[in-house]
Amino acid sequence: MKRKKKIVRLPVTPQPRPAGSVLTKKEIADHLRFTPRYIDQLIAQGMPHMKIGKRRCRFFKDEVDQWMRDRFATRRIGRVNPQPTEAA
Repeated sequence: MKRKKKIVRLPVTPQPRPAGSVLTKKEIADHLRFTPRYIDQLIAQGMPHMKIGKRRCRFFKDEVDQWMRDRFATRRIGRVNPQPTEAA
């Protein structure tokens, strides 16, 4: 009679990802606090991503963060630190 090997499964603890890590659509949606459907709209607007096959997308976290800052950050008009004028 054959003996079955006992498989011991250890609990998996999620490891923090490095800054340049690759994320799925759900993970990037959670990171940005958007819905995956809105991520699809952002992809159509030019969000940087990699296509894997026909349907899957992966995102570099640092590239997406930079794209979001460039695209949606508020821009100041005028001088950032205006110099005081001298009174004569």
